[in-house]
Amino acid sequence: MQKSLEHYSSEQILSVCLKLEKSFASVWQLSKTEMHALLGIETDIADLAAELDPLPADVIERLSLLLGIDRAACTLMPDRSRATAYLRRPNTELDGESVMTIMLRGSMQDLYTVRRNLEARLV
Repeated sequence: MQKSLEHYSSEQILSVCLKLEKSFASVWQLSKTEMHALLGIETDIADLAAELDPLPADVIERLSLLLGIDRAACTLMPDRSRATAYLRRPNTELDGESVMTIMLRGSMQDLYTVRRNLEARLV
């Protein structure tokens, strides 16, 4: 059974978000600008957290979507380097665009589209 976020302190949520931000940036080889676009913010999570407490729900939702996208990509391609390359490679199922290109448009809907597309391939 999953706990809702209300069961966690702002500090616990921030800690997980910071780790995810760092992990995605490293594993997916993202620039700061790309990471900010994926999260829909103009600064790092740590800087945002200094201004806002708690973190905006949409940032947490975006991180959740990115986690699902990463999980699905790694399930489809268990080799981490292949999964990462897949995110940047043109994809015929996405009208020739890469998963990353779509995600970097910055809209939450694009993240949902990518996640649904990858999860559909898992069934």
